Amino acid sequence: MKKAFASLPSTTELTPTILNDLVSKVFVEAPNKSDGKRRQNIHISYDLVGILPELNTPIHEEMA
Repeated sequence: MKKAFASLPSTTELTPTILNDLVSKVFVEAPNKSDGKRRQNIHISYDLVGILPELNTPIHEEMA
């Protein structure tokens, strides 16, 4: 496991290249509009750890 992270540069910025190295799959569920608001669940599968447990902090973002 240390070898996988040893190849990553020491940085404080998450670049597209680093993100591509860490993420293996992205699962997007169908939108849910049952409460009048559009909500959509997204699950990210990371290399080495899989899908992390859900954080109970919703992300509020206005969709145009």
